[in-house]
Amino acid sequence: MSGHSDDEASWFGGSDDATRATTEAAIRGALGAQRDRLTVLWLDVLSDEPWPADALPALRLAGDRLGRKRRRGISLTLDPRVDEDFEIAQALAPFTIGSTGMSDHGDHLWDVNDTGASTAWRLHPTEERAVRSAISDAGGRPDDLVTLSQHQLRRRELSYGVVGGTAPGTDRWRPPAAWRAYERTVRLRSGAGACGGL
Repeated sequence: MSGHSDDEASWFGGSDDATRATTEAAIRGALGAQRDRLTVLWLDVLSDEPWPADALPALRLAGDRLGRKRRRGISLTLDPRVDEDFEIAQALAPFTIGSTGMSDHGDHLWDVNDTGASTAWRLHPTEERAVRSAISDAGGRPDDLVTLSQHQLRRRELSYGVVGGTAPGTDRWRPPAAWRAYERTVRLRSGAGACGGL
């Protein structure tokens, strides 16, 4: 987006408490807000759940494209600046098992995975406002768009397990440079009950 530096952009995602309708609105709103900055979007044409009926025309088109390229695999390469590609992404992104978007400079801007359960977008302030507006227009709560550090801190128990944490009550957790939005804290156990339920 012209007039914006990447220093102004922050990582956002959907809150754990967001409704499905809010999540879909946020995903589509972020795609629309970032459309001119996203030059490539890799989208897996696979879902963990049945595709909704209104996504089926885009799914057929995506399948045809994968077939025309005679490629094996499930990932479709889209350019959201192209209308047909944008429409495919709008229809399928909320339901895919994985999608990643990059700028023409190779900057990671977009990440939606696990049928919308894991989301992350690097948004400029105007893009953030556009996503919040899209959520509101869909009847959702704009406050369900949260910075990734808020998202993780809200449900994370600060402990000595936080990388570099020396004072759990006062240290703020900050994502490491290679951190991905869908990473979660995993608690490991040992002993007889360690694998119970697996």
